Amino acid sequence: MKNQRPAANGKRWRSGRIATTRASLVGASSQRGRRAAPLLALLLLASEGMALPSAEAADLVVDSGTTTISDTQSYGTTIVATSASDTATLAVTTSGTLTNSGDLNVGLSGNGKLTVSGGSVTNGEGWVGRDVGSVGSATVSSGTWANSGLLAVAAPARSM
Repeated sequence: MKNQRPAANGKRWRSGRIATTRASLVGASSQRGRRAAPLLALLLLASEGMALPSAEAADLVVDSGTTTISDTQSYGTTIVATSASDTATLAVTTSGTLTNSGDLNVGLSGNGKLTVSGGSVTNGEGWVGRDVGSVGSATVSSGTWANSGLLAVAAPARSM
């Protein structure tokens, strides 16, 4: 076909547009014969079996004060009070929805607090007071908190 060119591994690829969650890379411009270097680099990495950048959601980290969620938000993992010196609160209020594709850690190493009052929280595993010496608390006065994996309270981190 006219708009196919050989890739570095000898296979054929089509120029065009690739949609990502963070940006769009253009494989060929409207001017004949010009190629976008970023796309070519990604194709070369993929042809060599290297991992491409992830399109997963970013993590939410709350290390001080209070962060309130009153709308719909999605993250990879949420961590409240990462370090031993941190004191932080995550509040999910009415109409607030927090969805994590990964885990929710409340008091990972510091003093963390989760309050759900009318909103909803969903995640993989839920950890409250995860590391030795950490303090975590969770209060669901109305609304829901659903874990698809385990819910561990005052449990030291598992060895990986």
